[in-house]
Amino acid sequence: MIKGIYLEVSMFRGGYAVAKEIRESLIDFKKSGKWVVAYSEFFSEASYYIASAADKVYLNPEGEIEFNGLAVEVSFFKKMFDKLEIKPEIFRVGDFKSAVEPFFLDKMSDANRLQLKELIDGINNSTKQEVAESRKISQEEIKKIADQMLVTSTADAKHYKLVDSLIYFDQVQAELRTRLGLGKEKKISFIKYSKYKRVLPHRQALKMKLR
Repeated sequence: MIKGIYLEVSMFRGGYAVAKEIRESLIDFKKSGKWVVAYSEFFSEASYYIASAADKVYLNPEGEIEFNGLAVEVSFFKKMFDKLEIKPEIFRVGDFKSAVEPFFLDKMSDANRLQLKELIDGINNSTKQEVAESRKISQEEIKKIADQMLVTSTADAKHYKLVDSLIYFDQVQAELRTRLGLGKEKKISFIKYSKYKRVLPHRQALKMKLR
């Protein structure tokens, strides 16, 4: 029987839509009365967003954490095309059709800048609001922490309550043993997600069959 989730996430490579789904699943799991403990040596912006849903968030004392808002980068190829004497043929209608802009512009258009800013601001505001709720920090304080880049060290992360404690992995294991009611030398029985997910298709198929 699964008694809790130990979450170790550092560089999350999925998009924020996927991160939100994972985070909501963790919150839903907690409704069962079971616990979620998160630990990492490094939290990226997205990985911390996921981890903040945990009951306890721990960071390695020598680690790092990113919490300064989001940014977007756009690559432009016009100058390269000019040097190669390549002239792309482009057809577009409307101001907010920016997908082809990198091929004929050397900087961001005002329309694209506006829509990307709206997108990033929306994601940033939404994620910060959720972090604030989970960590029991006011939205004004969360916004201040991110906008002013107040977290530049692990000590700052602890001071501003983004993490609960600065501890090493062996200390995390000790807490997990306590939560599981195990002795100091008792091995913790972990079930990795990669193994757990292999049974999901069968269970889903069985559920459909029983219906």
